[in-house]
Amino acid sequence: MAKHYTVKGYQLRNVSGCSPEAYDVYWAARHVGHLRQNAGQFTAEVHGIGRADPVYEASTIGDGTFDEAERVHHLGRAVDAINAALTESGFFRKGKDADFR
Repeated sequence: MAKHYTVKGYQLRNVSGCSPEAYDVYWAARHVGHLRQNAGQFTAEVHGIGRADPVYEASTIGDGTFDEAERVHHLGRAVDAINAALTESGFFRKGKDADFR
């Protein structure tokens, strides 16, 4: 069964159920990013701000899934990077998002 997480107010919904481990990222019910761990590489992408490059990348121990300590570390770092990119883009300004910071 796929696990879902809440990290710093963001909802991470597991979309793979197994290997490779992947999550869609939501803020206030809006899809704002995607996380994927595959072949020892983890990437975080942010959606809706015109940015194509990953906002976070890391090499991982696991080949397609994280061990629990590694998962906590990398999901937290990825959410921080997505939040920074959204903040920098003006996503949280009045009129852009229903749940302001």
